[in-house]
Amino acid sequence: MFPDKSKFKESAYIGEELFRNEADEKEHQCMIVCKTVNDGVFTLEEALKAYEVSPEDYKGYLTKD
Repeated sequence: MFPDKSKFKESAYIGEELFRNEADEKEHQCMIVCKTVNDGVFTLEEALKAYEVSPEDYKGYLTKD
């Protein structure tokens, strides 16, 4: 049976989608930075700059889990 979503308005779904996509994109960028550094393609500093990831965001990604 499907959950009752009638209590939510359309704007809530749109907002949730926007925020989720931004967070997913940031996590994806951090994952790419990690992979390129591990593969020896870039140094950490080069990868952060190339993929426009802040050191704080990257540290947060590494400590997540």
